[in-house]
Amino acid sequence: MEESLTSVHAIIPGVRSKKRYPDPSRLRPLRTAQQTCCERSCGFSLIELITAMTITAMIVMMLYWAFAMGSRVWEVQDMQTTQAQREEAFFRLLDQDFRGLVPYTSRWERGVTEFFAGGPTAIYYVTRGGFGAQAREGKALFFACLFLEPNPEEGWNMALYKVPVPEPELLENVHAFQTGGDFVRHDWLPTNAIQENAVVFLEKLSHAEFFFAPESPRPLRGTEVPVGLLDGFSEQNGYTQEWLGRILPGMVLVRYELGDRLTEIALVPGIGAM
Repeated sequence: MEESLTSVHAIIPGVRSKKRYPDPSRLRPLRTAQQTCCERSCGFSLIELITAMTITAMIVMMLYWAFAMGSRVWEVQDMQTTQAQREEAFFRLLDQDFRGLVPYTSRWERGVTEFFAGGPTAIYYVTRGGFGAQAREGKALFFACLFLEPNPEEGWNMALYKVPVPEPELLENVHAFQTGGDFVRHDWLPTNAIQENAVVFLEKLSHAEFFFAPESPRPLRGTEVPVGLLDGFSEQNGYTQEWLGRILPGMVLVRYELGDRLTEIALVPGIGAM
């Protein structure tokens, strides 16, 4: 009987039912299968994240490798260009210095010193060429020392010390070189003061040395050196690795190896590079 009354109350307008129904505005709509699938697809799974991170890392590594290779190529090209410029400057220096080479005798407290002297690793000379000198403005003569020094990393450096006056330090150095024995001159190295103030033209030479000849064929500038002139530098052919005395040599050969390349520069006093 109660159930029928409750049903009657529920369907008769104006009659308040004793049964409470939920507020329709608070009801949550049912989700369809399509909606559930879409909600699940809004995020990424762990495998997808790992895959994306791996691909990103590979792309970054490839970009870094390409950038590193490009930078290395640029550094090598820049180094080669710099080295070529240094060699050109070195050749021009020797050409000017030996065109203006002059004999020079210094009289000082230790006696008389002939300034031109040479060995396998060093050459002392006087020139009118001021290229590479310290304070060369208004000076007529320049006193120079071209020498080899060990490179801290590998090989040898070709360096030049040139000043406009015969400094006591330089005169002492020339005197010690000339009065020392063959063994001393063979491995000669200037004083620390000269080394510190010298200009380095060539670096990391695998081998370098100087030769001297009493005579030269003196070809015209711009012509090729006769075949065999630079070959067989030895005492039997009149060439030596030491030169002392007032008379200048007929020719000086500067030979050095940079990498796998051998370079020889023949220098004639009064003419320059051949």
